[in-house]
Amino acid sequence: MTECQIQDVTPDLVPRHITSDADDAAISTAIIAMAHSLKLRVIAEGVETEDQLAFLMAKGCDAVQGYLFSRPLPADAMTALLETGRGIVKPASGSAGTSGPIDPPIRRAA
Repeated sequence: MTECQIQDVTPDLVPRHITSDADDAAISTAIIAMAHSLKLRVIAEGVETEDQLAFLMAKGCDAVQGYLFSRPLPADAMTALLETGRGIVKPASGSAGTSGPIDPPIRRAA
């Protein structure tokens, strides 16, 4: 694996019960910790609830995406959403796993 040019780790889906099932929480926490120990960013896909978001941010996840923020949009609608700058959340200072700037996760538009 040290010869691969991997920059990001993207678990396909956040476990639905990440905040209520100890096994789901442990697996997700381990993935984030392992990726950060390898100096990789972690981008969680499939975030659907505020509780999932809070859990992932508390564990140092670098970026997230999912229905919590937006359903799939046509390109022009997504561009408009991003250009508003509404709801951009920067990770806590000292986010684990990176030495440079990272893309902030996008919060649901108000």
